[in-house]
Amino acid sequence: MMGPWGLYQHAQLSVPRLEEGYCTDDNARAVQLLVELAAHHQLVSLSEDVNNFLEPCWLFVQQAQTPSGTFRNFRAHDGRWLDDQGSEDTQARVARCLSTILSWDSHEERQCRAAVMLDQLLLHIQRFRYSRSLAESMIALAGLPPSARTRQTTATLQFVWQQLKSKWCRHASYQWPWFEPRLTYANAILTHGWLAGTQALSVQPDRAAMDIISRSTRWLIRTTIQEGSFVPVGNKAWYSRHAVRSRYDQQPIEAHTMFDFLLAYNKQATQPMSPAIIAAPYLWWYGANCQRACLVNHQRGSGYDGLTAHGQNKNQGAESLLAYLRSELLFRQAPLNVRQYGERRLMQLVPRMADAMFPI
Repeated sequence: MMGPWGLYQHAQLSVPRLEEGYCTDDNARAVQLLVELAAHHQLVSLSEDVNNFLEPCWLFVQQAQTPSGTFRNFRAHDGRWLDDQGSEDTQARVARCLSTILSWDSHEERQCRAAVMLDQLLLHIQRFRYSRSLAESMIALAGLPPSARTRQTTATLQFVWQQLKSKWCRHASYQWPWFEPRLTYANAILTHGWLAGTQALSVQPDRAAMDIISRSTRWLIRTTIQEGSFVPVGNKAWYSRHAVRSRYDQQPIEAHTMFDFLLAYNKQATQPMSPAIIAAPYLWWYGANCQRACLVNHQRGSGYDGLTAHGQNKNQGAESLLAYLRSELLFRQAPLNVRQYGERRLMQLVPRMADAMFPI
């Protein structure tokens, strides 16, 4: 999936679709994954293989920033930029990438550059209005190490936290405890962002804020984990309040963001969560889904683009690739009881587990 400018966006099966070019979203996610991978393996200097992937993706992200501090998103296969500014989601994903560099990267020059880029982006984050961009920005800013926190980052975090709180107050009800009037994509980012922001800003536990976390989390789990399997809302029609939820097409980003959130939530839960619940989004990849379809290409170490009513969508674009690989990395960092439960289930789901597992 790597091209001369970075990570290609889409694929036909496993072949990059050159005509659809690149995007900053995926290259920022790739930088985040590769920096976390190096930190997980405690690599003082990145291995040559990892560095060969990281450098072009990081260069892509740097080149995407405009003089105003925002980031463009879409780029043609010949290197031409196709937009003047990406969406709020693009800005938030870059913020998370930069936060990861500042938190985990051992490369001093890259850290210095990331600090400057994030500082230029902060003013634009304070203008965000969309739920996911607010939430992912909170994850990014809350994850900064103390050495990288400034008055401006704290003020920005307080702003996005208040913005997401206002969305809860506007839309949530007893029967619909959620931040929006419908569930769409990457839903767990909203609860994850609220959790991260609340933990970062609260000197003393905020009971009202923790109640929002508890209510929204329980509801999201009830809505998407059924009979032990993860069943995310499909993107054909999403799930609006008072409507029937869409079952297909299920997207890999749902499994990844839900697994990421449940691991974070479990760290602060007053009562231990069931390892079966935490592992459910991870096991979705390996057949614990409503089609009993494996969504991993074992030979390539990549993930398929989704689950349809007829089984796998066998295209293997960048978003699904990165969602799968980071899910694997998160699984290796999960609590022991989650890993043990997951490994037992994996042996049932995939008989030849040694061939199925992609080494992270």
